[in-house]
Amino acid sequence: MLLQIMRNWLNTRLTLRLKLTFWMAGLLSLASIALIILINVTANFTMPHVIASALLGPVPSFPEEQTTQVLSPPSQTANWFVKGITLEIQQEALQQIRLITVLGAILIITLGVGGAYWLANWALYPVNRVIQTVQNISNKNLDRRLHWNGPRDELGKLVGVFNALLDRLTRAFEGQRQFTANVAHELRNPLAVLRTNLEVIQAEPAATLEDYHDMGITLKRNVTRLERLIEDLLLLARGEKETVMESINLGALAQEVLQDLHLLAEKGEVFLDLDCSTDVVVHGDEVLLARALANLVENGIRYNRTGGKVCIRIENTQNWALIHVEDDGVGIPQEEQANIFERFYRVEHTSRLSKGGHGLGLAITSHIIRLHGGFIQVESLPGLGSTFTIHLPL
Repeated sequence: MLLQIMRNWLNTRLTLRLKLTFWMAGLLSLASIALIILINVTANFTMPHVIASALLGPVPSFPEEQTTQVLSPPSQTANWFVKGITLEIQQEALQQIRLITVLGAILIITLGVGGAYWLANWALYPVNRVIQTVQNISNKNLDRRLHWNGPRDELGKLVGVFNALLDRLTRAFEGQRQFTANVAHELRNPLAVLRTNLEVIQAEPAATLEDYHDMGITLKRNVTRLERLIEDLLLLARGEKETVMESINLGALAQEVLQDLHLLAEKGEVFLDLDCSTDVVVHGDEVLLARALANLVENGIRYNRTGGKVCIRIENTQNWALIHVEDDGVGIPQEEQANIFERFYRVEHTSRLSKGGHGLGLAITSHIIRLHGGFIQVESLPGLGSTFTIHLPL
């Protein structure tokens, strides 16, 4: 418990440099204590034998003819005297060893802590440079990047990851600025029409009831356009948590979409067809999927020719439900196909029914499909038509 409290305190109070120094000091202290214990234990076992051998020396040998004249063993007093001297020298030597080891450990720890602090400063110097560079980056200079000439180590990888993050942020900010400019442009046109009509009618004192009626039609048309634009923008801002997921029969959903658009198809003299030989059920938001499918069918009607056809074909594979929306209209040039799902992107067409859009239909469709964990693809040839394929997970 106490160790955990100390660890939490260290993690919250100390900087990385001091943490490295502290842990290095702790490791050196443990290593020094272990070395002191090892030296002293070894000295306690070996020192008495070494000192005794040094004082008494080896046992002398005598020739055979002198064996009768061997010196008699020393007296008991001499033995006690030698043992006392040996014990005293042993104690003095052990004390010197302890003193030397303790002083050496203190010196090692002191030099180690200083060296650890210096090494920490040296190792963290590139990190500090990265921090200073990052602190100077704002939304006004997102084009700046971190330069790294060192090895491809952890710090080099961190610099690479951060530069990739800056690239994504740059694209996001650029997309946001472009999106804001496009929204402002789309809102400016109907608002300018509203303002102009109001100013004209107010400046004309002799305006008749018919003039007010014509102005009302114009105002209603532009207010409707504003409402749809705002609804589309809100839908694009919708997140995954806001979707209402339920089981949906795609065949029945497609039939409802075609019924809703049959008047527009009749106006453009375009035939609608549904090919769904089996029931395909997915889990998703019925309102959103209907909107995504309606956008594709509506585009197929608007950018078609007289007597053209739009067909919805539904099939399923092992893991995906596929919805093909096929038309034989004007088609999309190859160089335009990579951009058609971007917000406010328009492909210039001269179709009779293509006016009035604001370039959000396909972007909304792609956004809805992504919310459901799927994706959308397009195949198109100019003059021959287009096929949009929605992939939804089963």
